[in-house]
Amino acid sequence: MRKKIECQRGTVLMVAMILVLLMAGLAVAYVAITGSQAMNAYVSYKSDRAFYIAEAGLAQCVADLVAGGSGDFEAQFAGGAYTTTVVVVSTNERSITSEGFFGDQQRVLRVMAYSGVHELFHYAVFAGNSSGDPTYVLKFGGVGSEADEVAGDVYSGEDLSLEGDAVVDGALRAQGDITGGEGERITLPIPDLATMDYPNNHDINVNQQFDENGYWSSLRSSDYGEGEALPESNPAHIFHKNPTDRVTECSMTPGDDFFLEDIYENCPTYNTRVSIAPGGNDQVYFIQGDLWIHNKHTYSFQLKNPDTHITIVVQGSIHIADDFHYHNDVKSGVAFIAIQAPGDPNAEYSGNIYIGDPVFGTVQEINGFFYAENNFIDDNLDQGGSAEFLINGIMSAGNQLAINRDFSGQGHWEGSYPSRYWVPDPGAETYHAKMIVTLDDRVLTGNLVLPGLPEQDPGGEEVTIIGWREVTPGS
Repeated sequence: MRKKIECQRGTVLMVAMILVLLMAGLAVAYVAITGSQAMNAYVSYKSDRAFYIAEAGLAQCVADLVAGGSGDFEAQFAGGAYTTTVVVVSTNERSITSEGFFGDQQRVLRVMAYSGVHELFHYAVFAGNSSGDPTYVLKFGGVGSEADEVAGDVYSGEDLSLEGDAVVDGALRAQGDITGGEGERITLPIPDLATMDYPNNHDINVNQQFDENGYWSSLRSSDYGEGEALPESNPAHIFHKNPTDRVTECSMTPGDDFFLEDIYENCPTYNTRVSIAPGGNDQVYFIQGDLWIHNKHTYSFQLKNPDTHITIVVQGSIHIADDFHYHNDVKSGVAFIAIQAPGDPNAEYSGNIYIGDPVFGTVQEINGFFYAENNFIDDNLDQGGSAEFLINGIMSAGNQLAINRDFSGQGHWEGSYPSRYWVPDPGAETYHAKMIVTLDDRVLTGNLVLPGLPEQDPGGEEVTIIGWREVTPGS
């Protein structure tokens, strides 16, 4: 009986030892799991901190670019550090890499930034009032179906006024007073075209091409008249110089006249094609003289190429007398810039954009980014001319939008072009030529890059983030 009890005691001891070992194992496992979770939480914490530090580095980089700096940094921040690197991809694009470090963790952000675009590309209508005229008022007016419509922000370098039923679907900003709506009083920079130095900074000198390669052409003279032309392979062949069928228009200006048209294309009544030659895309064209969008045998021109992006700079004035369309509204764009000629100190004959057909009034829809260093001026925007017109792009001037679109149904012109003016007959009924301007924001967002555009002054550059992603360190 004693031996049996002793045997049972040995079994109990063994079971107790097993239970103790089991409990110890469970305790060790629990401690290991708890420690692993704590370690994972700490690693996650450090990784998150590294990510936030990378974001802080990105913000610092963009702020430095806006201030005119390089954007490259190595700095301590919030117990960690960041390093930012900027790589120039193209004239207006930069790739920014921001690396954030915290402890042994690293997170890397990479963005594509579009920069260099001037403030005026934020605005559907921009009038800088560079002359400092204290009486200037940028006016929008009209009643009922004649009322102006603007989709986008507007800016005036002096006063701004909404009258009648005019509608601006955007912010109202002005240096002076704003009447007819709520807005903000601010002063915006005017493009410094002298710094752009277009007479020396361009890709294709149109005058030089005509001097070296021009010939007298009668090709399709029934559609385009006879004039100086260039071979079809020349990028500047899209201009026709001093055509004889428009001698009246040419006699109105002090220098040579270039008409935006392609004599190698047929000339139907609508959408006469303009074809960009190989080597002619992504170029800045420079013209000394006046540029016309005008032909007596068509109502409108259209780019033939579906992916065109060019800039035409005119040291003279631009005259828009016919419609102008893109072949592809998503990929294509054209900037038209009129700058002052050095021999025209009062900008009487240069730096202006005239809209309207001086004779027939056929302007209805124009696509493009238009900037006049001096004034945007109306020409025959009345009942007998263009009683309504639409601009898709921007309508901007360094000085003023001097477009008086209130007119009498009866009257006559006085003065000589381009300074003529409409004199209404006494008692004649008053009308308003409707203006519709819709902002094309593709330049602003970086979806469209046009060469040689006016840039912001140092310290006022815009930087727009157009792409964002996290990448693996070292990639």
